[in-house]
Amino acid sequence: MGKTERAQERRDKRRQEISLLRNIPYSDHQRWWSIDTIAVVTGSNRGIGFEIARQLASHGLTVVLTSRDTCVGEETAESMQEGGLNVEFHRLDIVDPASIETFSDWIKEKYGGLDILINNAGVNFNFGSDNSVEFAETVIQTNYFGTKSMIKAMIPLMRPSPFGARIVNVTSRLGRLNGRRNRIANVSLRQQLEDVDSLSEELIDSTMNTFLEQVKDGTWESGGWPQVFTDYSLSKLAANAYTRLMARILSDRPEGQKIHMNCYCPGWVKTAMTAWAGHMSPEVAADTAVWLALVSEQFVSESDNTDPVSSPWPHQFHAITIMNYTGGLRKVDLWYDWPNKRYLHINQYQLGKTLYDVEWENGTSFYFTLDSTQECTIRHFPVGILRPNWLEGANYMGQRYKDGFLCNVWEKVDFIEYYEDVVTKRPVYWHFYDGLIEHIMTFEVGKVLEESKWQAPAYCFKEIEKGKKPLQEKLKTTHLTHRGSFMRGDLEVTNGQVDLMHDH
Repeated sequence: MGKTERAQERRDKRRQEISLLRNIPYSDHQRWWSIDTIAVVTGSNRGIGFEIARQLASHGLTVVLTSRDTCVGEETAESMQEGGLNVEFHRLDIVDPASIETFSDWIKEKYGGLDILINNAGVNFNFGSDNSVEFAETVIQTNYFGTKSMIKAMIPLMRPSPFGARIVNVTSRLGRLNGRRNRIANVSLRQQLEDVDSLSEELIDSTMNTFLEQVKDGTWESGGWPQVFTDYSLSKLAANAYTRLMARILSDRPEGQKIHMNCYCPGWVKTAMTAWAGHMSPEVAADTAVWLALVSEQFVSESDNTDPVSSPWPHQFHAITIMNYTGGLRKVDLWYDWPNKRYLHINQYQLGKTLYDVEWENGTSFYFTLDSTQECTIRHFPVGILRPNWLEGANYMGQRYKDGFLCNVWEKVDFIEYYEDVVTKRPVYWHFYDGLIEHIMTFEVGKVLEESKWQAPAYCFKEIEKGKKPLQEKLKTTHLTHRGSFMRGDLEVTNGQVDLMHDH
């Protein structure tokens, strides 16, 4: 299979995964949002925008539907409300600065801001083989400058979140820079627009303004512009470039204030914009926008030819796992809290004791019981807990079925094989190099343990009474070997001591 065929296979597979999520409700561990999550969808009174708004509301979000036409917008919102969806309408014209300002003031007053922005509003005046530039000014002003104005107005209103706010721009593959056909002929300009490090808003603006000036003086046909739907293609090229520019800028924001921006092409869709000549329904076309808005962990794909990249861990989650190490079983209650740089492992050994393991980023770990034995030991390690992106750089090993799930598999050499569900992106199975295996039974994103549960008991801080056995010796004499969490490294009891086996 050649490079083109492999790329097409990956695209088809991704479409199937996204389509599946439209038909199967998101599970609790995937739902970082709630009815208090506010999503704004521009141009959502019909077509793709309508479907994006409907699907987001169906997933339990509060959706603000917008349209230039108040009557049509209100009727559309009412139809969704009658279906039990939490949808509200507000008029918005993205090419009118006063309208954007009014909308901004309203959403700030009503909701205190927003969490998701879907820029769907757009226009096109060419059909079939037409390539008129009669309405080029309107097309460029709406599809690029209007979209940009909305982004600039909404960014200050996007609410902080550990999962990051989301901006999704509905664009088009007609705006690709590297297409074999329908691309800018000026190689130098194309290279400048492709180079994300030197890309600037001024360059994008000047490119659009140069085209509009040539339209006015009648020289645009010799300007080396795309030859199919020229004005529409250029407007989407600008929107694509601006997405790449802003995605880079916004990626530098601190944790908790991240804004993830993506764009996508919905395809040739049966809507008024295509004179109903498309081959795809609005319902299917909306899939990717909804997926990009709701996916629990955001990422940027550099190329269709790269291997899949594992999803970073959520900054806070709760998981229950079943662990098997050389025949010894235990249930593990796992709490991960990266914002506070800590991690808790509650180990329930089969027909045995419950051992608590609280680990901190400063290298301190507490191992204790909460029963009458009051066992406790404190250890200090040269490494902190695993970061959310700890799998970065892992070797991709392909796809395998595990526990009934089709998984992408990565390997950290001499440490772990990590299995992640292809569809939901949740961890399924961990296989450590020394034989320990762990099956992930539940995975709740955003779950936070009450503060009091993180505290080691008071007896951990008292001097060990003379003659009293420390925890290490008790573990040895009862033959309960504690293999520590891989958050820090592996611990094993040998000769009455808790030894660090390896660090990660």
